[in-house]
Amino acid sequence: MVCSLQARTEAAIAPFSGFPALEPRFLARCTFFRTDEERSKGRVLDFGLSFGEFSAVRNSICTALYRDAVPHIPGQPVEELAGRIRRVVDTNTNSHHITPNRLLLQWLCAEAICAWTLVQVRYDRALAQRPADEIRVNEASSRILAQPRPAHVCSGKAMVLRDLANALTSSTGLRCWYVGGWLRGMGDPTPKDSNHAWNCFTFEGGVLIPADAALGVEAEFARRQKRKIANAGILPLYREAWELFLAGHFGFLKQPGQEHGSTDLATTRDNLQDLLFSEWAALPTGPLRSLAQLLEDDGKWP
Repeated sequence: MVCSLQARTEAAIAPFSGFPALEPRFLARCTFFRTDEERSKGRVLDFGLSFGEFSAVRNSICTALYRDAVPHIPGQPVEELAGRIRRVVDTNTNSHHITPNRLLLQWLCAEAICAWTLVQVRYDRALAQRPADEIRVNEASSRILAQPRPAHVCSGKAMVLRDLANALTSSTGLRCWYVGGWLRGMGDPTPKDSNHAWNCFTFEGGVLIPADAALGVEAEFARRQKRKIANAGILPLYREAWELFLAGHFGFLKQPGQEHGSTDLATTRDNLQDLLFSEWAALPTGPLRSLAQLLEDDGKWP
């Protein structure tokens, strides 16, 4: 599968050769690199583990949270909820006999918070059809988490995820940002107006990694999984995931309280790609459609 995946990736991104902004930006610990090219162009993340060890503990944390290891308690303060999620990380690293370094602890906490938000905060499709002012009235994380069954649109989910992660900043150093911007499917027209929100984490050494847990999945589907899902959109490690994410997302990090502030599209560059909106909108994404279809099955990821 890896050889096939690499071949399909090469074919899909070949048309981007004239667009340096979409050169591969995948990240992985050096032992995760599959080719010399990846080793030369990728950035090292030193988790202090082999890939097998990393994958096993990450998957155990994610699947535990998919299966309700931290059930929702309406009205529970964000700090207490974040602490319960952190305990799942600690329990699983201990059971795998791992003493995580600072980067690995941050990464696993980020994976855990994304897994909890993905399943526990539903995407409210009915609310998405309402006027923007109505949507924003109750999008604060405290209001969403006060609901018996938390639900909101992408902006509210992104705020919940951000606030949970930042509740762990003092103990782990992990930081998380709300990102507002544009989302497009591969080969689809670029939306004229901003239409999506997601998150970016800042890890040890200032490494910035995106996570789009906003749309969510059906809880029953998630509970049946035996490994992490949504690899292309949540904390991408591999070249394929980065190519898809960068081609599909364009956005800006937002400070708390300024999530819906206006941005000068003519001069402001995307925080991950260093592209202006006009440059990103002009990039052809059709060639990536086949790669996106190939990777819809999360079981095909390494």
